[in-house]
Amino acid sequence: METTNTNSSIITDKICLICWDIIVCDTWAKCFICDILLHDKCETKYRTINNRNHCQCPHCQDVGTLGRMYKFNTFSRYKK
Repeated sequence: METTNTNSSIITDKICLICWDIIVCDTWAKCFICDILLHDKCETKYRTINNRNHCQCPHCQDVGTLGRMYKFNTFSRYKK
């Protein structure tokens, strides 16, 4: 189960497949086929090192299945 701490932007149980660090940023990449997560910087580095102009999942190898995910803080919208 995903747990989000909105104060520190830590998403527990969410580990980047490339660097194996916990994802603590507000945006990340996710494969919609195999549900792996990557830091934005790790996905960009992986794509650049392999000379690709398209996204390809490093786990399932499907092309075009990575999408950018944004942490949405519902509380900031309703603060008065």
